[in-house]
Amino acid sequence: MAKKKKDTRNGKHAPGKVALKAYVTKWRKAVITVTASVADLTMTDILWSGVETIAKTRGILDADGNVTKEYAARVAIAEALIDQTGVDK
Repeated sequence: MAKKKKDTRNGKHAPGKVALKAYVTKWRKAVITVTASVADLTMTDILWSGVETIAKTRGILDADGNVTKEYAARVAIAEALIDQTGVDK
């Protein structure tokens, strides 16, 4: 009897999600991989944690993680450009 092919999401993404690619050294990827494992987080969680910290420090996000009025238009424009390019379609 043939094995049933496992249904995976390889090469696919959840609706509403877009790729964020980064090229790093093998060492950095290894550190991120081990950190994610030890902290029981995803690599995406780790990436967002760093971005969120910097965005709050620079006033892009407020303490609750919402975009501030000062940057609302810029974030909306960037999001619209990402949507219009259809990068992950």
